[in-house]
Amino acid sequence: MGSLQQYANLVSSVVHNVQAKLGLRGTKTKGSITKSTAIELNDHGFAVAEVIRDGDSFKITNSQFVHNTNHNIRSELISEMFQRRSISAHHVTMVLSGNSYKFLLAEAPEAPLESLRFVMPNKIKDSLPWKVSEVTADVLPLPPDAFRGRKNSVYVAVAQKKYLEDQLNLLNGVNIEPEAITTMEMAIKAYWHIIKPEKNTSIGILRMNETGGVIVMMCDGAVYLARRIIVDLASLSDEGVNRQDVFDQVVLEIQRSVDFYESQLGKGAVSQIIMLPPPMDLGIGFEYIEQNISTDISVLNPFEELNYDQELSIKDQAYCTGAIGAAIEGLKNV
Repeated sequence: MGSLQQYANLVSSVVHNVQAKLGLRGTKTKGSITKSTAIELNDHGFAVAEVIRDGDSFKITNSQFVHNTNHNIRSELISEMFQRRSISAHHVTMVLSGNSYKFLLAEAPEAPLESLRFVMPNKIKDSLPWKVSEVTADVLPLPPDAFRGRKNSVYVAVAQKKYLEDQLNLLNGVNIEPEAITTMEMAIKAYWHIIKPEKNTSIGILRMNETGGVIVMMCDGAVYLARRIIVDLASLSDEGVNRQDVFDQVVLEIQRSVDFYESQLGKGAVSQIIMLPPPMDLGIGFEYIEQNISTDISVLNPFEELNYDQELSIKDQAYCTGAIGAAIEGLKNV
């Protein structure tokens, strides 16, 4: 057991790291790296993905989800996985998920981006479940053509410092020291590098879990719109549930995003929606969604696209997509 002063120094160091590591604009890494790891911790367990880069191509070398709700043994399970699968603990990104953070759009004053990190939490304090003194934040500026005469706005990612400190301490305790902390929106954004749409093409990328998900609308690699959606996919396995009602909700949320993007942002028609693997087989429900939205929709399986030959269950594939995206983004930020 270290002294109280040593503990105080550790806490001070972690708080500083939290401020420095929560980033939406990428963390530049000195030198050139070809391998990146990301980890997402959530209520169900944790997902780990390791991706390598060869030129402009990517390949998944490790990906696994461990179902674990006992937080007392989580660090041991993470350490065991990294050792057993020889996963690199260098150049690691931690992905935030679920309700561990807020991602909100807000009007911003004319100020340097670095200053907005400290200004914006106070401007959106009424929308936060935490006190401003308890949080850290970063901002993602929107492209200049996103405003169409309206006031300058930014997306603000806000998380509770205590939560981030606890997660970093857990990982630091097994010799994993994340270089960056990112959000699910930014992890999803990274799939642009896999999809590679033509210039001036607008697309949406959708990631869903049992209770909802995130959709990001993009053009030329930039985020114009990010929305969280609420859909109870888990109820599809319940007897007596009207499955069409569930799929109607999916259609509604996708169409809302498409309509807002096309009518309010002036970027033209959305060419397609790319859905990352959902946590269950939607069956004919996917055809229903496809027939009832105004744009094309398809499913992108990153495990097939990035040549990962180890089998994962449908649910585990869905749970790993955030970590895979964050690992890709870690390589693109070099």
